[in-house]
Amino acid sequence: MELTKETIRGIAHDVFETKPFEDDGYSPKDVAQNQLTGKTHYVDSDTLSFHKSRVLACFATDHGALFSLVESVALDMRNTKRGFRYVVFDLGGQVLTRAALEGSFSTRKAAEKALWEWLDGFDVAAHYHARLQDVKRREMTKLEAIRTLIKTTKGK
Repeated sequence: MELTKETIRGIAHDVFETKPFEDDGYSPKDVAQNQLTGKTHYVDSDTLSFHKSRVLACFATDHGALFSLVESVALDMRNTKRGFRYVVFDLGGQVLTRAALEGSFSTRKAAEKALWEWLDGFDVAAHYHARLQDVKRREMTKLEAIRTLIKTTKGK
C-alpha cells in the first residue's frame, strides 16, 4: 500500500508534530540540517566534524515520509581512508538503515545506487503503521497515568 501525500502530512503534523521532509534547494549539508534539526543530532555541525563526515547528497522521498542522505565518512581515526554510505530517516528522526563503516562503498555512485535499491524494497506504509501502533500504546499508557493522577488529586 502506498501512503498518500495527505496521509503523510497527517502523520507528520498530528503524530510527530513536524512537517513532511522537503528538498529545499540549499547545499546538501544545509538541506540535511534544515530537515533533521530537532529530530536527530546526526547532521549537526559538531557531529559531522567529530566523525569527519560530509553530506554529499540528500533526498526527500515518499511524499516527504523519508529523508535519505549519502555521506562521505572517515574509515579510520586519522581520516586517511574514506568511504561512502547512505542513511535513511523517518519523520521522527529514527535511522531506518545505515551501513556500518566496514560496509561502506568505495564510490558515491555505488552508495546512491544501493540507496535507491533499499528504498525500492522498503515498505513505508508498514513502517508507519508499526510506528503509529507504538505511539498509540505510549499515549494510552500516558492517558491511564493521567486518569490515576486525576483521581488521586481530586479535592474533597
